[in-house]
Amino acid sequence: MLHAIGIVDARDFRTHDLRRGHALDLQLAGAPLHEILAAGDWASPAFLVYLNKYRLERDLVQQAHLQEALSESESDNEG
Repeated sequence: MLHAIGIVDARDFRTHDLRRGHALDLQLAGAPLHEILAAGDWASPAFLVYLNKYRLERDLVQQAHLQEALSESESDNEG
């Protein structure tokens, strides 16, 4: 199929490359980790080799801080 749409060196690609590419596309689009895991049907940390680990760590830290800020905001509004 890749050859049919004009991809250079189409024979060098494997179906596994599509899975890896999709994981990276999801990461770059800002998808949360659980979506990346579900999309690739990963049950182990093997998917980590496909992602930019620096970006993953940064995004997870940002998500954690956002969750903490939201929790604090909710408890301030309740009090």
